[in-house]
Amino acid sequence: MNFTQSSEFCTLAQQTVCMDSLSVYSVRIAQALSLDSRNIEALLLKGCALMEVKKMSEAISHFREALRLAPYRYEAYNST
Repeated sequence: MNFTQSSEFCTLAQQTVCMDSLSVYSVRIAQALSLDSRNIEALLLKGCALMEVKKMSEAISHFREALRLAPYRYEAYNST
């Protein structure tokens, strides 16, 4: 796993998420995933948000699911 390379994609999550607003951000990602559980961007952003709060194993599972669903997406490879 190379978490350093995931920083490029996670920049959006880091700019948007601060510790005070993480729950609001997570709710919006959860809403997106409830509408479409195959939403690659939502899976990747949730993985980034989980990395921010040091929940690495949960983050990895979201990154792996994104990779499984979209093996052609550059961001999915950089996140795992």
